[in-house]
Amino acid sequence: MTSDVPIPDASASASLASLLPRARAVGVMQRAQAAEADELRARSEAVLRAWHEGRVLRYGGWVADVEGRVEAVEGRVRRAGRRAQEEEATV
Repeated sequence: MTSDVPIPDASASASLASLLPRARAVGVMQRAQAAEADELRARSEAVLRAWHEGRVLRYGGWVADVEGRVEAVEGRVRRAGRRAQEEEATV
């Protein structure tokens, strides 16, 4: 059975062997790029988290505070309105 498989030309094997250092260099470069991408992802996450916590959450707290104050004022306005209606009814 192995007699059916032709023996490759030695120049093809030599050509492939000559590419080995280049392939190793590409592998090293790919690992360096993957490490850099990991670092950039981590930095991007830190920036987004800081923005979210510093801006979005703080703004949400501010909105909740304003809503609480508005609700308190609305309650006072409703009570004042009821008192005014009661006074008009008694007059």
